[in-house]
Amino acid sequence: MNESATPYVVSQETGSFVIIPEFLDSQHKIETKADADAYLARMEAWAAVLDQETERVKRDASLGVEPPDFLLAIALGQMERSAQMPAANQRIVSSLANRAKEHAIAGDYAGQATKLVADKIHPALVRQIAALKAVAAKAKPAATPKATATKPTVKPAPAPKPAADGSPTAEPSEEDA
Repeated sequence: MNESATPYVVSQETGSFVIIPEFLDSQHKIETKADADAYLARMEAWAAVLDQETERVKRDASLGVEPPDFLLAIALGQMERSAQMPAANQRIVSSLANRAKEHAIAGDYAGQATKLVADKIHPALVRQIAALKAVAAKAKPAATPKATATKPTVKPAPAPKPAADGSPTAEPSEEDA
């Protein structure tokens, strides 16, 4: 789903958990029954995308690609708050229900969306949380530069010698190199 510049498929700023609800709420228009039905279809597809990302998280972790512990802590906090919220209170449910009602689109969109969240999206999210918790148990803080005892391999350029007249602008001689 998200092939951004980050090496992490899921973090506090990446992954379908972040992207899909925002897209559905702010970009997906709801003006007709077809629009509302397409929204529901995207919600259902999102559950599959969450599971696909979960498999990528597991694969990446097996290859040693894992977000630093602090990124995982933030992402897990966001995801767990969402998973604990009742399905009917989720933004993706209220966004669809309110906009369908605003455009007088017949149908129980709140009920259908709530059912999708409860039956498909939340279970997929819980599976992703479990996978991220397993990664977090082994995660390390972000890499930080460390002082090393190694000397640089590049020889520094010699300081310029004063010119015969005493000015400091003369170039180093061949003997200095």
